[in-house]
Amino acid sequence: MKEMLFCLAFWVFCPGVTDGFVTELPEQELRILVFAAEQHKLSAEQTRLLLAIRCVEQGRPGREMGVLSVEAMRYEDGLSSMLVQAFWSAATIKKRYTGDLKAFAERYCPRNVDNDPTNLNQYWRPGVRRLMKKMGVK
Repeated sequence: MKEMLFCLAFWVFCPGVTDGFVTELPEQELRILVFAAEQHKLSAEQTRLLLAIRCVEQGRPGREMGVLSVEAMRYEDGLSSMLVQAFWSAATIKKRYTGDLKAFAERYCPRNVDNDPTNLNQYWRPGVRRLMKKMGVK
């Protein structure tokens, strides 16, 4: 399973994908994301959601996965931060994602909220959906 995920992740997210999301996801980040998925026992679809979230969010250290909780933003040193963000996101996916991306998006990245004054959250669900479709999720 792990090797398949790495192959899938590299195929989707590495050079060749130039649709405005990301052209490369560092191997260390992929390893952290797969580790978080394994630790939370995410399904294949949930793991693909985790990967898609990372690519859509493209957050700086402390916000890699878009998690804005103080606890999840406590590090700003790259890998420690990425690990906390990935685990936080994986736990949220495990608890809240039932296969209904619209319902999940309303919880994970709601629109028309105070912390999104430029309304960028409106692009989150279409972006995640497009990447998940590229990974074979219908």
